[in-house]
Amino acid sequence: MSTVRIKVDRGRRLPWLTPWLAAGLGLAALVVVAGGGYLHRRFEPAVGARPLFPAFDPIAAAARSDLFTKNPPVGAPMVVSDRSSQPNLPPRKRFSMVVWYSADGKFCGSWVRRPDGNAAFCSYVNVDGSPKVTDEPGMIMFSTLGDRGFLWVAGKVPAGVTSVTAVSTAGVTSTAPVLTMPDWAPFSFFTMTLYSADQDLGTIRFTGAVASGQVVTTRDTDDLGRSV
Repeated sequence: MSTVRIKVDRGRRLPWLTPWLAAGLGLAALVVVAGGGYLHRRFEPAVGARPLFPAFDPIAAAARSDLFTKNPPVGAPMVVSDRSSQPNLPPRKRFSMVVWYSADGKFCGSWVRRPDGNAAFCSYVNVDGSPKVTDEPGMIMFSTLGDRGFLWVAGKVPAGVTSVTAVSTAGVTSTAPVLTMPDWAPFSFFTMTLYSADQDLGTIRFTGAVASGQVVTTRDTDDLGRSV
């Protein structure tokens, strides 16, 4: 009796690869599962993490500066900018600004970044107690803080000006409202921040306009707020 052999073509086999491939696929699956869990945990907000800007009273923080103690305010200090609402700035450049009018006629302010140890400034005064900065006509930059690609400036404007717009040759623009101290109404001023990362701001033109939009005063400065 003859035997019939039937040859079945199973295709080309690679017996040396099959077990390693299976093991590799299994390992990859484990990595994906484990890795996915790690990424999920990695970007979850940590419970109890410190907030970017811990809550504290900026006026109370400004009151701990030496200049505040030496030049106590007449009336209530004002918070004219808040660091928690400055999304266009990196955290290390954000600060709250507190200003006050002192009993001896100075306009003062503090750059508040922490509950204690904040820097501050005070303007000079005349013999009669009026601030010297009000003697000069037009727009005057009386306090600045800045470095490459960053400038904060406070300036005086003539009565009637309601807004100030800055345009830099680097293409950075900003507009700020004009403020007045409740206890020092004749003094009108503005604060503004310009930021362009690590690119020089170049020359900056500040223009002050009245309510109708008419420009009535201008000032050109360099990237550190110095008049040019």
